[in-house]
Amino acid sequence: MPRLGLGSLELSSLGGTGQDVVTTIDDFFFESSTSGEVNPMLTTSRTNLIPYSENLATNWTSHGSTSSSDNAGTSPAGTNNATLVQKNGQAYARIEFNNFGTTLSSNTYTFSIFAKKGDTDFIKIRTDGGSVNEVSFDLNNGTVGSLVHASVINHSIEDAGNGWYRCSITAVNNITIVRVYVSDVDAVYSNTNNASAFFWGAQLEQDGFISAYIPTSGSTVTVSTTLNDTSNVWDFDSTDIMLEADPEDEGFWEEGSNLVLNHDYEELGSELITNGDFSNGSTGWNTIGGGITITDKANFNTVDNESLAQDGVLTNGKTYKVVFDILSVDSGNISVWASVNGYIQTFTTTGTKEVYFTYEGTDGQIRFRGTFGTGFVGSIDNVSVKQVDPNDRWTLGTGWSIEDGKLVGTSVSTQFAQQSLTLTSGTSYEVTFSITGADTLLNNNSFRYPYDGAVSNINYLPKDSPDGTYTNVFTSTGSSILYLGYIDAGTFTGTIDNVTVREYAIQPQDV
Repeated sequence: MPRLGLGSLELSSLGGTGQDVVTTIDDFFFESSTSGEVNPMLTTSRTNLIPYSENLATNWTSHGSTSSSDNAGTSPAGTNNATLVQKNGQAYARIEFNNFGTTLSSNTYTFSIFAKKGDTDFIKIRTDGGSVNEVSFDLNNGTVGSLVHASVINHSIEDAGNGWYRCSITAVNNITIVRVYVSDVDAVYSNTNNASAFFWGAQLEQDGFISAYIPTSGSTVTVSTTLNDTSNVWDFDSTDIMLEADPEDEGFWEEGSNLVLNHDYEELGSELITNGDFSNGSTGWNTIGGGITITDKANFNTVDNESLAQDGVLTNGKTYKVVFDILSVDSGNISVWASVNGYIQTFTTTGTKEVYFTYEGTDGQIRFRGTFGTGFVGSIDNVSVKQVDPNDRWTLGTGWSIEDGKLVGTSVSTQFAQQSLTLTSGTSYEVTFSITGADTLLNNNSFRYPYDGAVSNINYLPKDSPDGTYTNVFTSTGSSILYLGYIDAGTFTGTIDNVTVREYAIQPQDV
């Protein structure tokens, strides 16, 4: 594993440019995740959910005084129908499509568009619908820029020839808006000249990967066909997929049976901030002091006691991830505060910032303010606050936290990270996890794993070079709790990720 089965994909060419447009599809994907879960995906169709994929100046909205014009250059199709987007006397230039008719409900979506540099090297593409997902791209070098929002699960830039690149972003979100920006500075909105870029061929699809371009002109377009067998391994004509037995196999791990929930520590709750991109003015925000204005971003010109806040966002005892963009810093510093937690962290430079903390308080307030004694003159945008591990999969002892998609231990001693599981007494299980950034352990018998309540099921990390992937097979005593990381000698600092517990099946099976 992983194993990938593919059917046939029939494509027609666009004007000999090498860029493909889907006309029919025969494909079957069989994916295995890092947790060992095997997920067959029978895909008989693709839909471009953007009804106007071309002539973007006519059919999309130009923000403010942004200048956009159709038929301004040769597109990847070899036709003079590319759209030029250019700054025209405002802080940034963008066009957007926001007329889907309804909010596209929360799912995995991939947004892609073809782009070519004009008078600038950089663009950003974005999806929005309660939370913001953005990635910047360098059209001069054909590379991803420095801005990749933490909620983005995939992104790519592909050479489409003649200076064109196809840029894409994948995230789980509601969708109300898709946007593209141009800038002469990576990862920020502001421009110092008449920044411009060409765009063509926008596509939004409900899927976790980019597919061939599907042109639209007034309505969404779905391409589909009947699936046909093209392999002697997988049965493409039926959803009744059977795996063939191999007598020489000694056994297999029960696929799809990872018992650990939030095994990769990536689960985040829904967006808790109202109007995080300030597109609706000051809606949802309280300004404390007179030095803050909102114009599609929050502009600070403040002394240290002036703040921007939202109340009722946080819940006592829960852990949160805060993400926001600092667009400019003219002077001073900006700090994140949380009710009686008080000061959390201070920032002094532009870019996307992330903060993790556990909230203690009653008013639920999250606040951005100039640092004591310095104040802050600058601007911020794209504020997001989401609860970490929202379903409380993990119970964390002192010193353990979940940050940036990992279980983080900081000077941990005699404390577990644990999760309730359903284990059958007498049944064999395999436990696997990875550990990085660990201090050298002080004692062989210090870091315990796995541990389901029986002393006979305890293993220990080695005291030297503990980084790596660890696997152990144990027979359950029927305990319902998985314990990781009790430190009974010294302390431990490091990160843990990708925890799996799977039942072992003895019967031979070819997977």
